[in-house]
Amino acid sequence: MCLRPGHHPLPWSSLKYEKSREGYITSVTQQQLEAAPEFSDDSWSDRDWEMRVHQHYSARPYWEESAAL
Repeated sequence: MCLRPGHHPLPWSSLKYEKSREGYITSVTQQQLEAAPEFSDDSWSDRDWEMRVHQHYSARPYWEESAAL
C-alpha cells in the first residue's frame, strides 16, 4: 500500500472483529483511504470532520446509533 503520510482513522462501524484472526477486518479499500478527509490533531473534536468521514465510508455515525437505543 502506498498511503499518504499521517493517520487514517476509520469509523468503528467499518470494522468487524474476527475471532479466528484475533483482530479487526474491514472492506475499506486503499482508494477509500487515499481519498478520505484529511486528518489533523483538531479533527477529534470537529463534528463536521466526523460527519465527512462517516459519509465517506458510508458508515452510520455512532452518535445516531446510541440515539436509536
